[in-house]
Amino acid sequence: MALGRNLTRLPWLAFLLAGPVKADTPTRCEAIWIGPVKGCGLTGEWAATGSGSGDKEARKRAIARLVTAVRASSEVDVVERPMGGTDPVQCAAKAESAARLTCFPEPVLAAKTHCYIDLPVEGCGGIAMFELKGIGWRVSEKGRERMCKEVDKAMARADTVTREKCRSRCAQEARVRCPRQ
Repeated sequence: MALGRNLTRLPWLAFLLAGPVKADTPTRCEAIWIGPVKGCGLTGEWAATGSGSGDKEARKRAIARLVTAVRASSEVDVVERPMGGTDPVQCAAKAESAARLTCFPEPVLAAKTHCYIDLPVEGCGGIAMFELKGIGWRVSEKGRERMCKEVDKAMARADTVTREKCRSRCAQEARVRCPRQ
């Protein structure tokens, strides 16, 4: 069969053929990693989002957030399954090198906006929703960073497993919602 006829069945292929997003277009990326893999016994799926003023910046942030989530989950796995073969440094490196990235332009992220940031996870410090205003992609990044710093502060005295689970959940699940004006 010709590639053209199958293209409608493979929407991800259209993205791959399109190439990278223009550097000056605000972009959102999602990084996904699935374990276990050789060298990392961690089992599961992790996903993290990053945004930026361009493709390169959004990719870098999505990967960094994914690495944070995988490393934190690896720390938990080491405590819960001491003989599980999980090395947090190696797992983070595997996630960084083997993450699958999907990026797309989001011009709406260039506009000034008013956003609400929260973490809908029980037992991770109960951080209250807060608001930020500014350029969309910056607010998305600053909001997630601030939420996860607040969770880290709130969970500083918690046991390692609870603290690292919350760190991983925050990196993956902190929500930034920006209602359309």
